Amino acid sequence: GLANTRPDLYLISMKLFRKIQKWFENQENLYYLFLIILIVPNIVLCFTEPMPLVAKVCNVLLPFSIYHMIMSWSGNCGKTFWILFPFLFFGAFQIVLLYLFGQSVMFLNLVTTNPGEALELLDNLIPAIIIVVLLYIPALVLAAVAVSKKRRLSETFVRRERKRARIMVIAGILSLVAAY
Repeated sequence: GLANTRPDLYLISMKLFRKIQKWFENQENLYYLFLIILIVPNIVLCFTEPMPLVAKVCNVLLPFSIYHMIMSWSGNCGKTFWILFPFLFFGAFQIVLLYLFGQSVMFLNLVTTNPGEALELLDNLIPAIIIVVLLYIPALVLAAVAVSKKRRLSETFVRRERKRARIMVIAGILSLVAAY
C-alpha cells in the first residue's frame, strides 16, 4: 500500500512544482508580483499611521500608479525592477523601522539614536529581517533570471499596462488633491 502511494505523491508534487515554475516564468505574473512587492511598505504604513482614509488611499494609489507607469517603460520587467532597487531598499528599511517602532520614524531620529539604544533595538529585529528577506530576495532573484534570460513582455501587454498606469496616475493625483 505505502509503496504504491509514494510514486503518486512524487508525480503530484512534480506537477505542482512545474505549475509553480511555469507561473513564475510568466512575465505578466512577475510584472504584477513586482508591483505588489513595491507597494507593500505603503500598505503597511496605512496600518501603522493614524491617517484619514483619503490620505491612506493616496498613500497607496499614487505611488502604485507611478510604479506601474515605470514598470511599463520596459518590455523586461526584471530589468525595471532592478532599476527600482533604491525604492526596494528604502521600502525594506521602512518595513524594519515600522516593525521596530510601530510608527514611521524621521530619519534624523534614526541617526541621532545613541549606540546603546540602537543595539538594544537590533535584538528585536529578527522577525522583521525574516519578512524583508522572504519578500525581497526571491523577487530580486526572479528579476535577475528575467534579465539574464532576456525574457520580454508582449507589446500588447505593455501598451495595455501603460494605458492603465496613466489612468491610475490621474486617479492618484486626484486622490492627492482630495487628501489636501
